Amino acid sequence: MRPSLLLLLIVGALAGCGGGSGVPVIRNATEYSAVSKQAFELTRGPFIKLDNGEEMTEVDKRDLRQAAKLLDGMKAFSPDNFSLNMQAGTIHLALDENEDAVKEFLVFETVIPKTLTSELKPLVTLGFFQFSVALFRTQQYADAEKAVNRALKDDPNSAKMLTHRASIRVQNGNTKGAKEDAMKALKLDPNQSRAAGILRLLDEV
Repeated sequence: MRPSLLLLLIVGALAGCGGGSGVPVIRNATEYSAVSKQAFELTRGPFIKLDNGEEMTEVDKRDLRQAAKLLDGMKAFSPDNFSLNMQAGTIHLALDENEDAVKEFLVFETVIPKTLTSELKPLVTLGFFQFSVALFRTQQYADAEKAVNRALKDDPNSAKMLTHRASIRVQNGNTKGAKEDAMKALKLDPNQSRAAGILRLLDEV
């Protein structure tokens, strides 16, 4: 399957941020760029699998754990780069380490610059969506809805994000809102099987 635009944004950010299996000590921009390229190569395939809902192999998991250490070194060198925390959080999501993912996205939220370029805005949107997924997985449903609402503010016609919010609203007891989201998602993308499943579930209630 072809990777989505959102996942291309993640791997593209890694490639543009600019060994061993340990945390690197980065001393200058040249070293930062080299480590960034390593992280990109390690995460490219697993991130596409994550977006497609495919299962991670042991090789994928090994590569992601190595990339996480590289990102730790990059964050030490550039602590205000919000995309690094977003990417680290996405790695934890792929590894099903959801509490750690939430921690990374909490930092991501605090270091987003007040003024964003047009190139960075879609990355922030994606970050809030992934943040919402992490919160959902840790059963923090109210906060998960706030995060996805922030993402939908930028991209109100994302069938994937509307479907995700429908799932959150089911958990929050907002069946009317969940149905509206699922119906809109299906109208935008008739192949959203998860949205169709939510509607079937709500019809049985």
